[in-house]
Order: sequence, then C-alpha cells, then structure tokens
Amino acid sequence: MAEDFDALEKNFTKKTVNIQKTVKEAIQTYGLDPKAVDFEILGTTTEMRVGNRDLFIPVTRDIKQKLGNPDTLLRPDIQLKQTHEIKIIRKVQNRDFRMMMKLDVDQQYSIALGVISKESKIDYSEDLKDLLFYEINKRKALRGIFVDFFDKKMREGIAEMVKMVKKDGRLKSNFNIELTRWITPVPSRNDKILIHYEKEKKQVDENDGKVDHADRGFGTTIGPDTLILEYIKSKEGKPGRTFY
Repeated sequence: MAEDFDALEKNFTKKTVNIQKTVKEAIQTYGLDPKAVDFEILGTTTEMRVGNRDLFIPVTRDIKQKLGNPDTLLRPDIQLKQTHEIKIIRKVQNRDFRMMMKLDVDQQYSIALGVISKESKIDYSEDLKDLLFYEINKRKALRGIFVDFFDKKMREGIAEMVKMVKKDGRLKSNFNIELTRWITPVPSRNDKILIHYEKEKKQVDENDGKVDHADRGFGTTIGPDTLILEYIKSKEGKPGRTFY
C-alpha cells in the first residue's frame, strides 16, 4: 500500500472536470483504500463558450462581472465549465482541524447549503478563514458545484463563523451557511380544473350495509360555501441557470 501511495503522489497530478470520477479511477488503478485517499486542488480554471464555437475561452475578471448580470447569465448560448488541477494524496488527520459538513442541494440545482456540525474540531488561528474557504470549496468541487461563483453569502458566513470560534473557542451549535445561489428555473404550468366534490353513486348504510334506494341519482344537496370546482390558471415558466 505504501509503495502504491508513493508512486501515486509522485505521478498523479491531473486536470479534470469531474473530481469524483478522477479520484475513483485513481483508487481503482492503484488499488488504494478509499478511506485513506484525499486530494488537493492545485488550481481551478473557469471557461466559457458562446454559441457553436469549438473552443472554450478563459473567464476573465471582466467577463465574470458581466456574468453577474442575470440577463447575461441566462443566455442559452453561453456554456460554462470548470476544470480543476488536482493531486491525489494520502489522507492525514489534522488534530487541530476537522470540519464535519452536510451539503444539501435543492432539486433545481441552483442553491447549495452547508450545515457545519458543532462536533467539528475547529480551533481559531490567523489563517482559519482561508482554511475554511479552501475546505468548503473542496466539498463543492467534489460535488461538481462551481467554486468562486455567486458565493458572497458563503464568504460572509465564513467570516461570521471565524468570529464565533475566536470568541467562544469552538462552535457551540451547528452553523448554517449558504454556499452558492444561482438562478432557480420556474417550470411552466398548464391550466386545469380540480374537482373537489364528487358524490358517490351509491350510498351504503354503515349500520346494515344496505343500499340507500332513496338516492336515484337525480341530484344532491350541497351545503353553503362548499368548494366544488377550482380553476387553476396556466403559468408561464422562467429560465434559470444552475451550477452543474
């Protein structure tokens, strides 16, 4: 196992758009214990392609600012992708830092939330903000979520958490943090009629199980304010942009 890891750490540096798949391939190729494997992100490149052009171009700071405009971000001819350069390493336990975070994603893949457990081992240090930012981005990248995009709330949340840890010495309760928020698509809806009241054709006496022959199906009595029918109007959908 040690020889395999030595060979891996010397040779396995790779650019990938799917970190999870790349790590899995490394584990299978080198016969490693998945629990002993970790990775480092050496760099991340964001690129875009417009229309049917063959090549992706790097997203510069100016382009990134323009993508912050919903009208630009929602253009269907714009494609975005992120490529990460990673290095597979042996997992090392850090006695001073162990972040336990649950990552939740909405059904539209436009909002990602993190819940950092109070059981995490997070001690204050001067570089804690940078450490949290890096570790959270690792979790996001592993799930295929864009990093360094629409993460203002995440940066603010990290700064708040660092202040709490500095003051209290630890997390006293679970800490919720919004990791990213893109534009949630709204599906369209056709109009329809909902029937809320429908009389049964046969009424059975609960006591003797006999059919009520007095009911001839000519009509029925409906109480005041009884909702019978409901018309649901159609609704036009809205496009969105997700982080996958």
